[in-house]
Amino acid sequence: KIGNLHLIRNEYPLAIAHFEDALSLKQKFHIVMGTLPFQLCVAYLKLGDFDKASDHSHAAWQSSLERNGERNDNTLVLRSMYARAKSLKGDHVGALSDYENILNVKETITTSDESKAITLMELGFVYLKTKKYKLAQDNLSMAHDIILQTCGGNEDAHPAIKLLEEHIKILEKKNKSWFSFIC
Repeated sequence: KIGNLHLIRNEYPLAIAHFEDALSLKQKFHIVMGTLPFQLCVAYLKLGDFDKASDHSHAAWQSSLERNGERNDNTLVLRSMYARAKSLKGDHVGALSDYENILNVKETITTSDESKAITLMELGFVYLKTKKYKLAQDNLSMAHDIILQTCGGNEDAHPAIKLLEEHIKILEKKNKSWFSFIC
């Protein structure tokens, strides 16, 4: 609980210290870790320590995978967090693979359209980092269309719509200039 208070107050080193202590005690007494690895991941992401964030997000995902299976919403969220940490570390290939697998699982289970759109956004942003602009544009456009449809066409109904539109416009320009360069 104290670690959560420090996390909320943006006191990440203090939060990490409390989370690490709690994690050590839980491991010592063989108690389920619960959300501690996830909380540690968030704190380390905020500090920019992507290696430790990746380690803890992997532990959180594995724990949920063992308890709930790969088709569980929480497991998918944690795997997405792990993919995000991988991407921030520079492992874009690993992140893309994870996001593709997450999307494939989401296609086979009942999940919200918004959840699928979020994964498409994540894919798009990783493709953007790897300068695969056409793939980035395709994924971001699909995410945009899904979110817009879920909001009944109201562009002000979801905060991601404006962000997606800005990125799509930039990518359209990049793709047009790249195409004219080739021809």
